[in-house]
Amino acid sequence: MDSAQSGFTPEVIKDRIGISYRFTFPSSGLFQCSLTGLIFNVTHEGEVMYKTLIWDKMLLQPANKVPGGLLFSIKCSQDSISQLHLPHCEPEPALVSKSLSVVHITDDGMSFIQPREITKTHVVVDTPHLTAFGIVWDLIERFKNFITKPVSGQVLLFLRPPCRGGTLILSVIVLPGNVPLKEVKVQHEECEYIKAPSHCLLHKGQNYSLFSDPDVYTIQPSHATFFDNYGPNYHATFEIFMTTSTEEVTLMVQDPNRTQVWEYNLHLRASFSHADENQPKKNISTSAQEKL
Repeated sequence: MDSAQSGFTPEVIKDRIGISYRFTFPSSGLFQCSLTGLIFNVTHEGEVMYKTLIWDKMLLQPANKVPGGLLFSIKCSQDSISQLHLPHCEPEPALVSKSLSVVHITDDGMSFIQPREITKTHVVVDTPHLTAFGIVWDLIERFKNFITKPVSGQVLLFLRPPCRGGTLILSVIVLPGNVPLKEVKVQHEECEYIKAPSHCLLHKGQNYSLFSDPDVYTIQPSHATFFDNYGPNYHATFEIFMTTSTEEVTLMVQDPNRTQVWEYNLHLRASFSHADENQPKKNISTSAQEKL
């Protein structure tokens, strides 16, 4: 994050269908959300409310566009946001800059905005008025780069509560790197999120497999295809079954040529306790509707 930017952690509001975020900008400047990666260029004080929406891919299809990130609904009644920086997952954005744009969806229809700038991490666009914004790929250009150019991915680990038979199930979720962790964690609240280095480079449409050392654990499925998963569901890509006595296991994600793209040496506690210590304690509120 640039030194001129201020980081903030928004209030997270839970309801029956998901979560939304709220923050009040104290002044003008650049502000980056620590949970979503969004950066707001702000002209004056104001409150912003934002959340992710479900992509309607059929709406994008006539324009030969496909999602390149999450679709965000953004509202600010004080009109204090002049520019929006949307996180992308391209490790070499200069090579694909002509393929990326931002869709702007309103009640009146859909339009596409050419970025003012594409940085190493974000696509920057002006926001004359706020509604829904999301990065999109040109479909033809995307397939030209489908195999040759990888994207930044992430491997996330969630440990489920132990089964009665003394079995631990570890969910391994492989996603594009610009999917916010918070959006995934809220769908796996019954699990313990395991903090681990997650970054890796992955090719869209390619099969990957999960291996373990020692090779004594059951892993399913045998392979899975990496794709642009921008919600609404973030199910496990792989599952590995271990005993509660397991103390250490090395996990590896490999491509069809057995080239290793991600590795992590996982240390497990002798007995799994599903505590609330990893659940957020601050900046969480519940809608009045849910309290009823």
